[in-house]
Amino acid sequence: ADVNSCVTLHMANLDYHQRSHGNTSAQSVVCNGMEIFAGQIGNPSSNSSLICPFSVCGSLTKTLPMESCPPEQTNGWIWIEELKAHAAYTDLTTSLDVLNGFNKQIIPSNEGTSKAKQNMTKANDDTGGNERKSQNGEVKLDVLCSGFSLVVTDDSYRHFANAQPLIALSLVGLHYSRTVTRPSDMATNSRSHTTTFVALDRLELIDLLQSDDSPFRTMATSSTNERTDGGLFSSFIGVVSPVSWESYKMIPSEWGFQLSPSMETLREVIGHLCAPDMPSNNSSVRTCDFVFRSLTHGNGVNYIDLSLSHLTAQWNPSTVIALQRFLGRMKKKTTNIFTSSSCDNGDANQVDLAPQTTTTPESVDVVFSVKADIESICIYLNKEYQQRRILDTKVTGVGIQFERFRDESRLLQGSIASIQVWDPDLSTLTSDRNRRILKMINDGRGNLTLQQVFSFQYRTFNRQNASSSDKECLFRDMSLPLWVEEKSSSGDIDDFLSINLAPIEFNYLRERSAELADYLNNGLPGKGMGATSKAAQSFCESRIKTRSFLDVVIDRPRVFVPRSPSSVTGGCYLSLGTVAIKSWFEEALVQNVIDWYRVLDIKLGLGITVELFEPATGLENPDTYFDTKLTVMKPTTQKVTQVRGGIETFNIRLSYRDFLMLRLIMQENVSKPVDESKWENIEKLFWQNEGESVEGASHKDTGVIYAESARFVRFGETKVATKESETNIEFLLQSMNITLHRDDWFDNLDEEHVSFLCYDICKFSVQNFEAKLTKRSNGSKSASFSLHDMSFTDLGDYGRLARDIYLGGNEQKRPPCAFSVVAEGYGESSEGALLSLDIDTEGSSKKIDLKVNTLSITMLPRSIEDVISFGTGKWHCPKLYETVVADKTAESSSADPEATKSVGSIQFKFMAMYPRLLLLADETDPFSRALVLRGLAVGDINRIHEEVSIASDEFSDIKT
Repeated sequence: ADVNSCVTLHMANLDYHQRSHGNTSAQSVVCNGMEIFAGQIGNPSSNSSLICPFSVCGSLTKTLPMESCPPEQTNGWIWIEELKAHAAYTDLTTSLDVLNGFNKQIIPSNEGTSKAKQNMTKANDDTGGNERKSQNGEVKLDVLCSGFSLVVTDDSYRHFANAQPLIALSLVGLHYSRTVTRPSDMATNSRSHTTTFVALDRLELIDLLQSDDSPFRTMATSSTNERTDGGLFSSFIGVVSPVSWESYKMIPSEWGFQLSPSMETLREVIGHLCAPDMPSNNSSVRTCDFVFRSLTHGNGVNYIDLSLSHLTAQWNPSTVIALQRFLGRMKKKTTNIFTSSSCDNGDANQVDLAPQTTTTPESVDVVFSVKADIESICIYLNKEYQQRRILDTKVTGVGIQFERFRDESRLLQGSIASIQVWDPDLSTLTSDRNRRILKMINDGRGNLTLQQVFSFQYRTFNRQNASSSDKECLFRDMSLPLWVEEKSSSGDIDDFLSINLAPIEFNYLRERSAELADYLNNGLPGKGMGATSKAAQSFCESRIKTRSFLDVVIDRPRVFVPRSPSSVTGGCYLSLGTVAIKSWFEEALVQNVIDWYRVLDIKLGLGITVELFEPATGLENPDTYFDTKLTVMKPTTQKVTQVRGGIETFNIRLSYRDFLMLRLIMQENVSKPVDESKWENIEKLFWQNEGESVEGASHKDTGVIYAESARFVRFGETKVATKESETNIEFLLQSMNITLHRDDWFDNLDEEHVSFLCYDICKFSVQNFEAKLTKRSNGSKSASFSLHDMSFTDLGDYGRLARDIYLGGNEQKRPPCAFSVVAEGYGESSEGALLSLDIDTEGSSKKIDLKVNTLSITMLPRSIEDVISFGTGKWHCPKLYETVVADKTAESSSADPEATKSVGSIQFKFMAMYPRLLLLADETDPFSRALVLRGLAVGDINRIHEEVSIASDEFSDIKT
């Protein structure tokens, strides 16, 4: 420690006055020019103010009880002018060092003194206890502060090359009030209570790393544009203290005690000094941005009420990581200072005092309660140095309540009235429709959701102290779902979380969603600002090992996938029905070891509605709808996570126009390559663009200069899994029917004639489709697909005949086709699957096995040609077909030929177990002759891509 370090408390003037009259006594204090600064002894130039000079005054009035008077009354108040504080790293560490040294000097280190102190403390407690028993009445204290300003500066030269101000905090209009009431009858502690009230008129947090005109400079504020009133404390801002020393100065005198006439007047003023008009705790509270109320009863029961009118917050990653490093260094420095102090003093400073405990009567169930209400919150996620705001969230009607019960169980519940999420990034070409990322939608009955859009309830239970009768009452009082009661035997449960979501719609753009996911993964607090995924993983691992239950219900959510970011019309709506998510624990015997499995059960429906050029209707009841189920089992100690899913029946009628729109959605949105170049950290890009070195690199607009050891957010970085794990996914589709419908347009043709020329092409029927996927942490993958039965039936022969007649006249008239089945399995019972496909990937090697078993194919050229034309988008469709062609041309021209080259091997094996191919002589004749091809075919193809050297080590090529 630096022995020359010091912290100085300076006061320009101090006046204390006491007056007594009868049973009333009053004390008043006026202090002017109070200042606290840190520095070095004998070096005034090194002094730096921690708290700038300010004035404070106060008064304490005490009325003693008499026979004809009420109980003792004590009223006090304190008025503080605006406090201006400066927290620099060096000043704070100096203050901690001085505090530690001062602490060593005043605290006794010998054992005898320590014991004496314990005895003295015990005696004082006994005496004080007796006095407190006899005391009764009311004690009230009010503190009013015009404002508080704090500037935090990092001058450690670890993150910045110079002393850099980080943030500026401004609090306007602080009011603190505390009232302690002790009735004369102290037979029961429940009658005594303490009331605490805190109010704040304004809050503002400024990011000093941003330029003065930057829209990202205000990190947090409680003011709104709609608010025009001056607030509850507006009448006190800028008002001179009730007593100011500048008006009453002493006359210089040789002996220093001669008072001026104004000082004589000051005696009277201080003698009758009274508080300014203190804001009432119950009146005009709504004009404050923040209000805190607390009621503590003598029996230990405590109730807290918080209310916040509005808060706007901006998340600037570069500033957050700078604050994170600042606080981290301060925490480390504080730990080092006080740890060394505790080691030096040993156990001498440790005093064993029994904690004061209060016995809560059994009639009181809730012993601690906190209730918080927030009218509205706006949160912005920024990439400030790129001048981009990527997310705008507004939440209204937030309510949170926490309760702790007598048996140490806890209840946390909350709700949100409405939520809106927008995309405010003007650097991207996004239409207004697609900028609304999340919105509330109709509840399925044509009404907009007017209730809470989100609500949750989290309850913890104390299983150790609960008796069997308490556990039975637990289920009755909590009203747990029936499935929870069935799976938890006799109340054997740690916690239960219930979540409900009203109907909402999510707008999905791949590039935007990928950037937001990367931002949440890399831009939130943690070591290197990438702790989001780690925190989620740690939370999941901790819940796996507990007897916890989860119940989530989402009422008819919807996902809208637009055609492209800039599209005004066109897209696909995915209606998910009522989503039910349940999670519980199960015990299983694995390799003679009992292991816990966390089970996640998901049930949802899926309805598909394609929007072409007009807004889609009937979204609450889509034509195409099916139910699905998904189960996830994750063990506690084992490495294999099992995922099982299934769909019973899936029926869909896919029109040609809808198919073209889905293709456009895939090309222009879902499968469009994501440009990650703008995700790079702006500091790194700035150094590259400006040609400056890392040491002393700065931003030209703000003048912020970073040090060589600075740490920055690295967007676009992916985390590699370090733990060995394996995930097995199994999916079963029992039945699927897909009908292809042709509805391409004809120019200048009315809808009545068009209906005759639109027809169903074919129907694909699939039974017992199984898919298995295994993914390992080392990157290897294996997939298996099997199909046990299928049929391909032609439905469009009469429709094709009608089109031929319309386009070519009667000369195109032909007999209809006598056959309809194009492909199906044959034989009474085939061994294994009708079709199976296995794919194994390990490193750069890939193995593919395809097997076809007893499949019968009838060659119907017209039907097969229709299916091929449908899939390739061959038919003419105005406003759609031309876009598809343009996109295909653009993609083909922009393809990088080098990107297709890779080093590795592909092994392809196929086996055809007696498939049957029928070639008809005349498909219009039901008795036509046919040529049947049937047999066994086996193939094996190996393709190796390797990098070899030719003539010299400097030349390499890809050889196949």
